[in-house]
Amino acid sequence: MHRMLWLWFLAVMACPRAGGLHTVKAQHAPDVLPQNAADWKQPYPPEAKAKEIEGVVVLRVQIDEEGNVTDATVVKGLGFGLDEASVAALKRFKFKPATKDGVPVGTIITYRYAWYLE
Repeated sequence: MHRMLWLWFLAVMACPRAGGLHTVKAQHAPDVLPQNAADWKQPYPPEAKAKEIEGVVVLRVQIDEEGNVTDATVVKGLGFGLDEASVAALKRFKFKPATKDGVPVGTIITYRYAWYLE
């Protein structure tokens, strides 16, 4: 019984939604789609294209109170130049800022940049 309680405690601590870890989030998250859609499309890196690499690069993106991307780091990458191209594209994005009590605030989001050959 003691072991089960300990395992339950560890599971609760590992899962933020279960109440173990608390983070403060904006009341209204930024729109997921960037305002300048022309910057979405990044040229396919030649090495990835030659090897027909497809998939999704997961990034951690820091957005300031004006909607500018101030930092983008790869959480899960694909390699072959796709990670770097994803970061370069995101740094040009302009998001609608998150708000808290109606006031624009900075936030951090997870963004998935998809790469698929046509």
